[in-house]
Amino acid sequence: MSRSGNRDAVSGTRRNRRFRDQPSGVVGGIHTPEEGYFDPDELVVRFAERARDAGVAIRTGVEVTGVEPAEGVVEIESGSIEADAVVNAAGPWAPEVDRMVDLEYPLRHTRGPILSLETGSDRPKPFSLFERGLYSRSRPGGLYVGRFATDFAEGERLDPDASLTVDDEFRREVEEFASTVPAINGVPTAEEWVGVRTVTPDGRPLVGETGIGSYFVATGMSGLGVTLAPAVARLLADLLAEGTRDDLLDPLDPGRFAEGR
Repeated sequence: MSRSGNRDAVSGTRRNRRFRDQPSGVVGGIHTPEEGYFDPDELVVRFAERARDAGVAIRTGVEVTGVEPAEGVVEIESGSIEADAVVNAAGPWAPEVDRMVDLEYPLRHTRGPILSLETGSDRPKPFSLFERGLYSRSRPGGLYVGRFATDFAEGERLDPDASLTVDDEFRREVEEFASTVPAINGVPTAEEWVGVRTVTPDGRPLVGETGIGSYFVATGMSGLGVTLAPAVARLLADLLAEGTRDDLLDPLDPGRFAEGR
């Protein structure tokens, strides 16, 4: 065995002893080297570019003030838009839009605080999800550390437009976590924010018909909206444009929460 190999073996023995003596340390994990991750902002921009290239008109900064599902009309500040179908894909604003058509699905919000840590390194690091609910992923010059909270029972109804702040409990949790990772131990926080996730009682999205006129939903993605968007969009496109209803929509049927089901 080489000298460096001996050092690795000794270092590994010391790490194992440290973890054995500290039950709260690392006890196991799953390594999936073939998996990857993406930048949500870049992906959304790409989705928008592809949609515009296909002739889709995208309006931003426009507030929806009402929906008439029977007529397929969406009312906005400056007038109205007629459509063959109206799809509520409003993320955390979904409950507010549902109420415009007198619908009330069991949707709640969970808070997703995120700290952007400045490590000064662009070296890619694997996406990691920890049992305590924390996750980390690379960013240019640092690392994001957040909390992936999707428990419906602990959810609430939040105002997505309100200014939410990172709580001290989460800061202490990240500080404790960082103390076990040399690459981020003691590094400064460059930015912070709180995301709002929309969750359902069974963790599955609400996708498909509502039984009210031409009003459809694609909501309750439990923090995986960008990840699930291509599949959900394909299912709805086939349903709305081709009249083809895939069996994959069955477990996502919004009517599963109706009384008596």
